[in-house]
Amino acid sequence: MTKKEDAPLKKIDDKLVAEHNDLIQATANMTLNSLKLFEVAVGAVDSLGNGKNKVLIDKKQLFESLGVVGVNRNRNLTYALRRLIQDATFNMTFYDEDDEPTDITIKPIYAFQNKHNSPNIEMTFAPEILPFITELKNNFTRYRLDDVLKMKSRYAVSLYRWLMMNFRQYEYYSRSNDRTKQQLDEFLNPKIDLLEFRKLTGTQKKYKDFRNLRKRVLDASVAEINEHSEYEVSWQRIYAGRKTTGIQFHINKLSEGVRSEVTQDTEKLYKKTVNSKYTAWIIGNGILEPMTIITNKKMIINLGEKLYPKYEEFEKEFGDTVLMRHISYVAKKSGKIDNIVSYLVKSVEKYREKLKKEEKEEESRNKNKPKIPVYDWTNG
Repeated sequence: MTKKEDAPLKKIDDKLVAEHNDLIQATANMTLNSLKLFEVAVGAVDSLGNGKNKVLIDKKQLFESLGVVGVNRNRNLTYALRRLIQDATFNMTFYDEDDEPTDITIKPIYAFQNKHNSPNIEMTFAPEILPFITELKNNFTRYRLDDVLKMKSRYAVSLYRWLMMNFRQYEYYSRSNDRTKQQLDEFLNPKIDLLEFRKLTGTQKKYKDFRNLRKRVLDASVAEINEHSEYEVSWQRIYAGRKTTGIQFHINKLSEGVRSEVTQDTEKLYKKTVNSKYTAWIIGNGILEPMTIITNKKMIINLGEKLYPKYEEFEKEFGDTVLMRHISYVAKKSGKIDNIVSYLVKSVEKYREKLKKEEKEEESRNKNKPKIPVYDWTNG
């Protein structure tokens, strides 16, 4: 009979992965499948530490998670495992109490066995990597394995792991009360230097133009994280003059109710907002980036729920030409906006009040003007 501690990992849903933060930040030039295989293997390790460096994983779960199908499933899985061993190299630098650096390179997985007639595979970790996986102290991060396996981009997986590293520290120190409010805010809204972001995503030599990096890596990754996890993530640039030097992220954990509650009304509002002429006007004036429609669904819904009713009222009173002129004016004057929806709502409300006030003043002036007598010349 198989011992309990040697039982294979069978169920991936809701499995939590625990990794040392230095491991998460380490450079790993891994394909998406290699990265997913590594995460599954880490999820199979006993998080309390059993002194063993071998794990068993149910192949059926791997086939489903990696999308391996057909009669050659075992050969394809073997290829993926070989690629994992080839790709997975973690480079880390540690500092001792005297702030002296030590560089470490580890190949985390060095062996596997895939018996074609067996329901499980066996993977063997390097003993040196186990402390980074099983150490459950302040410097570890937990996240859902199921979230990672749903993602289709290795950039999204890498960014998700880094964001969770920061968010878990926010959760931990929120409970311990030994960090200032500002420090907690930094965990919840983490900043990363642009060069570090490229290192994290393995794009040091790719997408040199920030516009390409944004489209192919940043926006696409945030969209996947928002779709496949219980977190809502947004970001903004950090500038030095006109040059982008870093990125600040904003992490919001959705409650179970909010995460599961995707009602038909919400979907209808989202689609209606996307197709609204107001969305076209806002994007056309550069207030909203086109990719926001995909990367920040909640913001789009908020526009339709909070802003566009204001625009409709305004348009009925003053016409679409005046509204378009207002949006164009806001675009030129706004600069960088932290909360677009709130800003635009306040802007149109203030402008409406201004126009109403001007109307009343005009009426008052006309009312107080002396009337010019009208003579009836027919009666001479």
